[in-house]
Amino acid sequence: MSDFLVCGLQRGLLLSAVAMALTGPAMAQAPKAPANPAATETRSTHDDWVVRCAGAAGCEAVQSLETKDGKGTLAHVAVRPEKDLVRLVVQVPPGVWLPAGVVLRAGGKDLTLSYKRCGQTCIASTELPTAEAKAMAEVPGAELVFENGSRQPFVLPISFKGLPAAFAAAAK
Repeated sequence: MSDFLVCGLQRGLLLSAVAMALTGPAMAQAPKAPANPAATETRSTHDDWVVRCAGAAGCEAVQSLETKDGKGTLAHVAVRPEKDLVRLVVQVPPGVWLPAGVVLRAGGKDLTLSYKRCGQTCIASTELPTAEAKAMAEVPGAELVFENGSRQPFVLPISFKGLPAAFAAAAK
């Protein structure tokens, strides 16, 4: 072999040895297992609503709105009781018409939620007084309305069956 080739191989081996020495201990360490949030999460079912509690994060009542065949989720609705108000958060698929927002129709009233962010899903939310949220929960049902990017409306029925009990459980 030529001196140039031997010198290049030696340099390459030396650099590889240095790299292994520097990264070896880090690679040998077992990765830390991610914290399992499900281990600290509790759930309870109240008819059509599920209450999820996650320690200091608090509790929320959630309903998933699925396709008729049950093979996909169209939206998630979460009700989070806070100090003197209730935060209503809705998650819908991407590609929605943002200016229209999301509208919750219940008891002859329209409540508009503003989009906060969009990525793989879009999140819209609003806050309302606790008394207003409790009154809304007594309505038999409602509709969630949002528009796709072509401005075609999606109207999804929401059941409020079990929401008063779920609301009470989430507020504890």
